[in-house]
Amino acid sequence: MIKMIQIINLSKNYKKQQVLKSIYLNFETPGFYFFLGKNGAGKTTFFKCLTGFEKFTGEINILNERSSDNYFGVMFSELMLYLNLSGENCIKTLCINNLIDSEWQFVKNYFSDIKLKKKVKDYSLGQQKLLTLLILILNDAKVLVLDEVSNGLDYETSSSIKALLSELKKEKIILSCGHQFEFYEGIIDSLYVLNDGEINKIEEENYNLGEVYEKYIGSHKATIKLPNKS
Repeated sequence: MIKMIQIINLSKNYKKQQVLKSIYLNFETPGFYFFLGKNGAGKTTFFKCLTGFEKFTGEINILNERSSDNYFGVMFSELMLYLNLSGENCIKTLCINNLIDSEWQFVKNYFSDIKLKKKVKDYSLGQQKLLTLLILILNDAKVLVLDEVSNGLDYETSSSIKALLSELKKEKIILSCGHQFEFYEGIIDSLYVLNDGEINKIEEENYNLGEVYEKYIGSHKATIKLPNKS
């Protein structure tokens, strides 16, 4: 069973702007936890605070300890890959332990031997994200924090990553956010809205992400006018 993550009074300021306001959250069971919010709402900042990449006020307790070291597997927009290495050597470098044959076979379900010999910089963004996710799995990260994982995916990598997440959420806590709503619908177990620095859980059932966004965040659609040629 995954151990509980307890967030107590987490706040984050950038100069005089308060980005996150007194966040209290608990994550106790495996599942896919999705955070909905507009661009710039603070989703990435929240994830970086949680995983130790940003300073904050408040507490994050894991296993009743105030530490997040060696617990999270993260994927931010700046992927932590060695672009000039081959896919195979990148895996060898970033994996904590040497891979056994069955683990290499797992990798080859997604990347051919030929592809693994190519440099990571020649992979598509979707392939780089898939490679990152495989490394997180091989390192047995207890909690996955995936920021905008759906961005830049083609059909094949989108299908592979979504299928992996659907299986992983049965045994891991996965925290994610994104704007390609169709990718996430069907795998979300708990939905949260981040707006005006506050995070609130949505208790509704059978929701549509687009409708939830409109209801709790608002579209703020711009009025479109064509230029006057007269």
